[in-house]
Amino acid sequence: MKRQKESWLIVCLIGIFAFSVTAFAGDARLVGKWIASLGAMDIALQLAADGTGVMAGEPLRWQTKGQRLTFEVDGDAKTYDYSVSEGSFTFVDEEQDRTLVFRRDTPTPPEKGDPAKPDAKKPDADPPIAAKHAPVDPRVGRWRADDGSEFDIGAKGTCRIGTRTVGCKLSADTLHLEGVGSKAAACACKVVANQLHLTLNGKLTVWQRGDTPSALPAERTATK
Repeated sequence: MKRQKESWLIVCLIGIFAFSVTAFAGDARLVGKWIASLGAMDIALQLAADGTGVMAGEPLRWQTKGQRLTFEVDGDAKTYDYSVSEGSFTFVDEEQDRTLVFRRDTPTPPEKGDPAKPDAKKPDADPPIAAKHAPVDPRVGRWRADDGSEFDIGAKGTCRIGTRTVGCKLSADTLHLEGVGSKAAACACKVVANQLHLTLNGKLTVWQRGDTPSALPAERTATK
């Protein structure tokens, strides 16, 4: 009995007049799932593009003409004024002096005649090669002093000073050397006109570029 009363209430909600409809064609903007609140009760409405639909579990048919929306349940139908805005649509039941607002429960379909919006581009499974390899720091490479001394800054955290290999780390304008004396040393380090300028304790030394950037292995440890 309770179920029958609920069904009757839903039928009354959409309004019933005897009306024969043989073909349905609707506003594509109404296609989808919708939710409306009536007091403490939520009403679910689903409208399909073929003119069929379901309201609160009850099958129905629907069509639109101009700004008029017709629902048909079990051969009985009622027509309402309706309007659509972004994410919702409203229809007015003049007989019951009621305006019902449905909010969309599914994404808005593309309008007729407009191409569907393409999905956002998915990231590549593998990043481009350029993205895998960050640009090499211009300070990385082999450098020579006027007296023939060599200074090799590796790209993997090691430096070679003459025949000695030590750990190193490059920051914005500083070269940090590990294993030099009893503690780490830091010196200003930058490239100027293809020359490496090193400043330690206020003393500037200038190095000329030797050959291509070095690839000293990261696993080599500082020589003690």
